[in-house]
Amino acid sequence: MVNSAFPLAYFASLVNNSLHISLPTHLVLLYFLIFLLATLAVVVVGINRGLERISSFVVPLYIFIFLGLAVYACSIGNFKAAVNYLLSFHPQQFTTEMIFAALTYAFFKLNIGMGCMIVYGSYLPFTTPLGRSTFIVLCLDGLVSLLAYFSIYSLLFFNNTQLLTTELTYHLIPNIFFNIPHGITLAILFFLATTLAAWMPTIAFAESVAVIIIERLGVSRITATLLIGIGVILLGMILIFSYDLLYHFVQDLSVKILTPLSVVMIAIFTSWILPKQITFNELKFNVFICKTWLFLVRYIVPTVCLGLLILNL
Repeated sequence: MVNSAFPLAYFASLVNNSLHISLPTHLVLLYFLIFLLATLAVVVVGINRGLERISSFVVPLYIFIFLGLAVYACSIGNFKAAVNYLLSFHPQQFTTEMIFAALTYAFFKLNIGMGCMIVYGSYLPFTTPLGRSTFIVLCLDGLVSLLAYFSIYSLLFFNNTQLLTTELTYHLIPNIFFNIPHGITLAILFFLATTLAAWMPTIAFAESVAVIIIERLGVSRITATLLIGIGVILLGMILIFSYDLLYHFVQDLSVKILTPLSVVMIAIFTSWILPKQITFNELKFNVFICKTWLFLVRYIVPTVCLGLLILNL
């Protein structure tokens, strides 16, 4: 076993269970600015020279790290217990809060709520079938999610230990890695992968805003990027210096209201306002699948999202 007293104590000094940041404010602001500059540096050079080049490096590295972590975790951890936990079903846990959390996570993970996939789709060649491309994205996204799951939960049941909590807290994940062989190295790789996973959606969000500013205001990409940077810095400083007061409000606003509401609006536009012949031509599925998709997006998606939105307010 690895002695985890020092790293765990250090980590606990940064973030406690209430999510209160005890790290000095100037360091939080510094890390925020570094992350923001890394994002804007990609956005300012555009899709081709920026995002495509970064994605060609970051995405394979991200998958490779999680694949290695998953293989190692399954080899030394309790893979069987992780599988059983994944496939276990408890009716009492099937609540509206759980469904809402799953939907929100899916919307955020696929960048649907922010409309980023719409922006990316506009750069695709006209011959690209959106239906098949979407299916490939879903499969890869599901694969990465499973790799991340087994990287954590196989080790969570390490030495047949029992799951103590249903939530992965900020303390639980470091505790998993710091108590296994080579745990510190694995923890560094894991948090590197999660940082990359946070970086790519942030680039997507900034790119979608940059495109809107360029098209609506008629400014250059550099100017649009500067405007985004100024706006984000101002909002970021407000959140950093008013963390305890605004964190939960902003989180609830974005997760419980804005994300599902934007999904409903996108569903209404694509299924009711946009001519269905256009969507059918873009999807390039057979008639039955297209009609099924249209029914789901017209009726099921808005009803479910609005219902869960109302129940969780």
